[in-house]
Amino acid sequence: MVPFLFESGDWIPHPDGLDLCILPLGGALNEAKANEVLIYHRHFQSEHLLTPEETSELLANEPIVMFGHPLGYTYGGLPIARTGHTATHPGLDIPSNGNSSDPFGNAHAPFGLVDISCHGGSSGSPICLLSDGGYVTQDGFVQERRLKLLGIMTQAELVEERLWNSTKTKTLDLTVDVATRLGRYIKARGLRQLVDHALKEYGSHIPQETYRNIFARG
Repeated sequence: MVPFLFESGDWIPHPDGLDLCILPLGGALNEAKANEVLIYHRHFQSEHLLTPEETSELLANEPIVMFGHPLGYTYGGLPIARTGHTATHPGLDIPSNGNSSDPFGNAHAPFGLVDISCHGGSSGSPICLLSDGGYVTQDGFVQERRLKLLGIMTQAELVEERLWNSTKTKTLDLTVDVATRLGRYIKARGLRQLVDHALKEYGSHIPQETYRNIFARG
């Protein structure tokens, strides 16, 4: 495991306040290579982000795969893969807080729901449409591989449940959060907004000053 040391100012936040940010890693990876430290990594290309046209052709109940570290779990340092389905049509935007109002003042906030096992540690996990043998569209079966980034997990949907029990000696009255197996995600559209913002604000001059000492030999 290679430690990365960053400052809070290295992160580029989403312009609309969504729970997304960018941490440029190009400088860190280049310095790691220069110090003969090999870091296994994979990244998405822009063509992996769903376009509005592709989104409109999806079904309401699409199979998905999510990669992450739920409750800190890992396997040999690698993320855990979980499967599920979209719970709302990917083309349907839902309010960010589950009701008709939106704290960001955006009537079409890029949020959706998925039906998948999600716990603490799942936030930030990429959610993908991944089909090796083919996939179904509104027009029929397409026999080709598909890899698309549906979005980024942002929170598990919880409901409050009251636990109450009374005996002659004591009374138990607790309110606990119960998992619903529903997760809220920020759509790829929100990620594209963040990338466009970063490129517009910084262009090719995204700050990478903090990388210069992370592989210094003590």
